Amino acid sequence: MPRYYCDYCDTYLTHDSPLVRKQHNAGYKHKANVRNYYMQFEEQQTQSLIDSKIMEFEARSREAFQAQAGAAFQAHLSGRPPLGHPMGPPGPGMLPPGAGAPPGMNGHPDGLHPHRNGPPSMGMPPPMGGPPPGFRPPPGMPPFMGPPPQYMGPPRPMGPPQGMPPPR
Repeated sequence: MPRYYCDYCDTYLTHDSPLVRKQHNAGYKHKANVRNYYMQFEEQQTQSLIDSKIMEFEARSREAFQAQAGAAFQAHLSGRPPLGHPMGPPGPGMLPPGAGAPPGMNGHPDGLHPHRNGPPSMGMPPPMGGPPPGFRPPPGMPPFMGPPPQYMGPPRPMGPPQGMPPPR
């Protein structure tokens, strides 16, 4: 009678009957060996996927770096700054960031210092932070309340309870 060989377990079964094979295949050692066998292929597949993703990422980042470095080099050759300001060039009549105000001006549009008394700029909220005079909330909205209460400092210590004699 031929004996049955299990490739997963690397053993020969004593009998080649369907009942013996079924019993062997239901055993915990056989199931663990099958799991380990297929796990090695899964690990190889996972590792190859990881490697391919890393290669793609490195290729993209290398291309982006080369394009950026090439643009900076070309800008250097042409005498321009390599990368412009993120907001773009200033519009006509505007100063570039960090240039300061022209002589005789303090940088505020109406010539007034923002913290000094004077008429507020057009569209600027009043100094207390409330709505402009005559402004009403949209229908269905509660009316505007005044500014938040001012901070009064730390709480004061409480004295002895009322109606009790002072401590001796």
